[in-house]
Amino acid sequence: DSSDVSAQKEAAWTIANVITGGRTAQICAIVDADFVAPLCDVATTHNLEPRTVTVVLSALVGILKEGVASKHLEASAAAELTEQAFRAVFEVSGARVKLEKLRFHHDSDVVAKVETICGSGGLPEALFLNCSPPTPGC
Repeated sequence: DSSDVSAQKEAAWTIANVITGGRTAQICAIVDADFVAPLCDVATTHNLEPRTVTVVLSALVGILKEGVASKHLEASAAAELTEQAFRAVFEVSGARVKLEKLRFHHDSDVVAKVETICGSGGLPEALFLNCSPPTPGC
């Protein structure tokens, strides 16, 4: 119902704000609280305005970047595990599969964000989730 979608959208914006402006500990707490799958669910909600989808996708990019950044900040095995853990969360949560559905979104900004996450978006290769190539009509 529309009130559920509205509440989910507001929650997604709040979480996205924490991720884009937060510190490593805050981002890790969001990942540990299993918010990746719900963010993907909101992003793939039917008829959601493109601006909200783009904000959610930007937050997901932020999570992936944090995993990569932690690897470069510390030369320890723990930092490598952080990157692997963040990427594993995306895989286990079904995020990659959900995001692939957005590759044919009507809004070019949404498609660009999905390409950033899945590859060919100009970010470090370590960031990519290696989504499947686009298949029209999915």
